[in-house]
Amino acid sequence: MHVTTKEVDQNGTHILTSVVEGDGPNPIASANAKLNAKVISLQRTESGGVQVQTALTIDEPTSAPVVTLAPADEAVAYLVAKGIAEAEAKEDVATFGVDRVLAARAKDAAEAQAKLDEQLADKLAGR
Repeated sequence: MHVTTKEVDQNGTHILTSVVEGDGPNPIASANAKLNAKVISLQRTESGGVQVQTALTIDEPTSAPVVTLAPADEAVAYLVAKGIAEAEAKEDVATFGVDRVLAARAKDAAEAQAKLDEQLADKLAGR
């Protein structure tokens, strides 16, 4: 459905308001859509009127695919992030086990969080 209304303000400016709805029960745009409109054609008609064409684009946000690594790959990635070459990291995961490497990662994360907690406490205490 499309409805256009026209108003004329006190300066004689013609203000066109268009409402474009989806067909049936489906909305044409979600609440998170990015909307853009621009005039693509403006012409005088033979009868002295004006024809306006507007291009309306609706860009819906796309969700990024969620990449889930296998636990062994997560363990290798953790060791690589620590500066260990990938081949060596794979060997270490095989030697120490996935669970032990992921436990070390969890321990590092917990220590980092504890450090942040301490910094926040110091800041709140005015130190």
